[in-house]
Amino acid sequence: MPVSQTDIERLTQRTEESGAIITFEPGRTVSLNLPGSWSLAVRNAGSDAGLANLWGTVENILPKTLALLERKIQGIGLLETDVAVPSLVYFFKRNDRAYAFRGFAPAEPIGVYASKLPESFLQFYRSLHDGWWDLLSLSNGPAPSKSWFLLSQLIDEPTAKKTRKEFQPDEFLVVYHNGGGSYLGFDLSQKPALCFLWTNEPSAEVVPDVWSELDDWIAADLSHFDDRSKE
Repeated sequence: MPVSQTDIERLTQRTEESGAIITFEPGRTVSLNLPGSWSLAVRNAGSDAGLANLWGTVENILPKTLALLERKIQGIGLLETDVAVPSLVYFFKRNDRAYAFRGFAPAEPIGVYASKLPESFLQFYRSLHDGWWDLLSLSNGPAPSKSWFLLSQLIDEPTAKKTRKEFQPDEFLVVYHNGGGSYLGFDLSQKPALCFLWTNEPSAEVVPDVWSELDDWIAADLSHFDDRSKE
């Protein structure tokens, strides 16, 4: 078993929501009403076929991420809690220690923020996961729509004043951060919304293709995990 029961218990205990239960490779024991692609992936959690079917809808926008998932993933599990619908858990290993990413159920992001975002950005959220990120750090992947926030909520007024030369921090919606001071988001004051990468500096970098940028960031993070044994 590539992920031990001790690993699972440690990850479960660190999950913030009450009543958390993580099942590793639940296979045919799954009886919940899961999305069709999820059910297939869970039942074939140890095979590349299940993963490819699940991520096939976004292969065109996240090719590097999918290639690394196929090399690195140790298995897929299911996370159930008292306060949320089930999530998928993607397990990885690094130096014999288990790590996990959480993929939330696909959904149609709603609200004033979502209505201003490019349709191409929302594809991932509708077809695969309404957020997919590190289970413990809550970073390094597209943030769940409920966790999007405005940059002005994070920075002080002197910093905000400097950024206004390029974009509006009180209308800059952060949709990704790496846990180390880099934030990817959209300036919603522009039409269409313009994507920027901001790294705790007054200046920001315009991002022409949000998914290409995310693919690079996610792949860089996944590359640190151990390759999956083929035995």
